[in-house]
Amino acid sequence: MAVETNGTSLERVVAACTPPDPHKRKELRIKLDKYGEKVTVSESGRETEFLIDVCDDGVICLKLDGKQVTIQDAARLILDPFLFPDLQSENPN
Repeated sequence: MAVETNGTSLERVVAACTPPDPHKRKELRIKLDKYGEKVTVSESGRETEFLIDVCDDGVICLKLDGKQVTIQDAARLILDPFLFPDLQSENPN
């Protein structure tokens, strides 16, 4: 699967060409709102918002639904449904 990125430091586009049609392109947008202190990820009607906050240890972190999220977990939450939509369960619990 070919994946490429483009954009600016405040808004990135991740594009993937997915089999079986290598000409069909999906796009994921990741936007940093430095004034709203959030990162918004959008793709095909799905949008996720991570708040940027100072956590208990005094370090800047991401939060989803009020809970701290590691960078690795945020990457999985963003990229797994985008790159592997067929592997996502309909009920994530």
